[in-house]
Amino acid sequence: MLRYNDGFLLLTMAIADGVLFGIQSMDDLWQQRIPDGDNEMHLLWNESASTLPIARRIENGKLSDKPMTKSRFTTIFDAVLRSAGYVGIGPSVHQIRRETAGKLNSK
Repeated sequence: MLRYNDGFLLLTMAIADGVLFGIQSMDDLWQQRIPDGDNEMHLLWNESASTLPIARRIENGKLSDKPMTKSRFTTIFDAVLRSAGYVGIGPSVHQIRRETAGKLNSK
């Protein structure tokens, strides 16, 4: 059983940043329906999000527009995986990028 849901985490971050077209809250997201005959639905991004890094730095207690450093991301991601029960896996940023690219290129 998968205990870590990265899709939900990314959707939560996207809603908090206001980057999804027509979706301002989790309630808006839950109102979306997958079209009949399909098994997925593509969400549209606001143009303002096209250059915004997903994982960003916190500077002076505020969210920055600068990307999070690789070492900070890895530290946080490893802690999340450990707390979800995935011990000894240690995925790298490159593995995440490879997996994401494979999914994006297949659409």
